[in-house]
Amino acid sequence: MATPSPSEVQAWVAAKNCRPKTARQSFAAAVTYVFLTHLPEGGLALGPLVLEPWQFNVEVLLALLSPVLAYSGLRSLDKRKTPT
Repeated sequence: MATPSPSEVQAWVAAKNCRPKTARQSFAAAVTYVFLTHLPEGGLALGPLVLEPWQFNVEVLLALLSPVLAYSGLRSLDKRKTPT
């Protein structure tokens, strides 16, 4: 088996760091979405800014969580080794 080149190793490290970061950002966006959909009826006043409540939609939540679900599912498949 050939030794990988430094550029291949660098690409692997970048991919290894990118996927967990994307999953964390996706989870943070989903949590923010849930909090914004459960604001009081009159909104939340933050100085001159007033945050109005959003309509909760399960499809939007699942779209925001899809990178987290894919990452955790792929990690569990990677940990399960198939016998050769």
